[in-house]
Amino acid sequence: MLQAHSVGLPAPVTLVVAAAGALAAVGLWWRVRSTPDGFVPRRVLASRGFLAAGLIGGTVFAAITGCCSAPRP
Repeated sequence: MLQAHSVGLPAPVTLVVAAAGALAAVGLWWRVRSTPDGFVPRRVLASRGFLAAGLIGGTVFAAITGCCSAPRP
């Protein structure tokens, strides 16, 4: 999604990719809810520190990707 404009993906393709990502997120949420002691226990996923670390990591990744893929003047 971050590179959609840079690689020239048309808007309909970008929307399909976004919808697939949203569907995957819902599927993951459902899987975690139905399997509390799966790969990562629910109590770990639900902890404040884990969520904060995930959000910070995603933000840093997005910033690095956006910075490094920006067109040079």
